[in-house]
Amino acid sequence: MWRFIVSVLTVGSVGFVAVRLLREHSVEEIAPVVLRVLALSLAWWWVHIGIHEGAHWLVSRLVGFRVVDVQWGPVAFSLEDRKFSLKSNVLSGGVVSLPAGPSLVGPRLKRVALAGPYATAMFTALIFVMVPKPVNHSIEWMVGLAMGSVMLVSAILPGNVEKGFSDFQLWRLSPTVFGHWLYTCALNRGMRGQPLLEISLSELDTVHTSHSSDPQPIDIIWVVRSITEGQTLAAMKWLAQARAFTGEIPQWLRADMAMQHGVLLALEGSLPEAQQCLQEVRTFAAIDWYPLILEACIATAAGRLDDADRLFAEWKSHVAEHKLKHLLMAGNAWLVDALQARLTNR
Repeated sequence: MWRFIVSVLTVGSVGFVAVRLLREHSVEEIAPVVLRVLALSLAWWWVHIGIHEGAHWLVSRLVGFRVVDVQWGPVAFSLEDRKFSLKSNVLSGGVVSLPAGPSLVGPRLKRVALAGPYATAMFTALIFVMVPKPVNHSIEWMVGLAMGSVMLVSAILPGNVEKGFSDFQLWRLSPTVFGHWLYTCALNRGMRGQPLLEISLSELDTVHTSHSSDPQPIDIIWVVRSITEGQTLAAMKWLAQARAFTGEIPQWLRADMAMQHGVLLALEGSLPEAQQCLQEVRTFAAIDWYPLILEACIATAAGRLDDADRLFAEWKSHVAEHKLKHLLMAGNAWLVDALQARLTNR
C-alpha cells in the first residue's frame, strides 16, 4: 500500500510539472531541455549506482559477508564462477552477499543495508553543492526536479519479497527479512558441511513465533535446533500444526516437515502416524530416494532391524554421491545420529 501511494504521488507530481510546462512553453522549447537533462541524469545515475553498490560491497567485506555477485547497469559479474553476463535492466545495480557466519547477523545486515543509502545521501549532497543552480521555475529547473524525483523514489521504494529486499526493508529488519537471512546463513553453512547449531535458539524463536500460522523455511531450522536442545514436544506440536496448513508453501518444505515429524513419531513407536508422514514425503520429495531414512526409522520401530540396516545404508550411499550432500546432512544430522544409536544398541 505504501509503495502504491508513493508511486501515485510521484506520477501525479510529474504530471503536474508536465502540464505546467506545456501551458507556459512550447513543445519545441521543452524537448531539447528534456533530452539534455535526461542524458545528464542517466550519466549521474550510473555513477550513483557505482558508488551505491560499491559501498554495499565494501561494508559486506568489512563485516564478514561473502560477496557472490555484483551488477552495475547491464553488466553483472559472478565472483564464484568468475564470469561476466549481461542483464536486461540497464538502470539497476546490486550486490549479492551472504553471511559467512550466524553471529550477530541482524546488526551486520543493517550495516550492509545502510551503506548504500549513506553513500547515496553523500553523493546527492555533493552534487547539490557542486552543480550550478538554474533560475527558479525555468524549464531546466522544472524538468530536473521531475526527473530527480522519479530517480530518488525508484532508489528508495521497497522491492517485492519475491525479487529480494530493498535497503529500507533490510534496515527495518522485520521478522520476515530476518528469517530469510538466518535461513540463508544456515544454507550457506550447510553447503560447506558446517553445523547449524551456532544459530541461537533465541534468534530462531524471534522469527518462529511470528510465523506460527504460516510455515516458513526458517522454521525447519528451528525444529532441528529445538530437537537437539531437547525440546522435542515443542517441535512435535509445531510440526503437527504446520502439516495441517492448507495454504501454499514450497513442496520441499512440506516434504521436510513430514520427514522430521515422521521420524519423531517412529522413534516414539507411533507407526500409523509415521506411515502417514512417509506417504506425504513420497508425494512431495524432489529426490526419489530421500524417504529411505524415514522408512529405516519405521522399520527399526517395527523390529525389522535387517531391513532398517539396508535402507539406512542405501540412503547414506545416495547422500555421499549427491552434489548437495553437506546440505542434506545439515538438517538431518540429528535423525542420522538417533537412528544410528538405535541400530547400534539393538
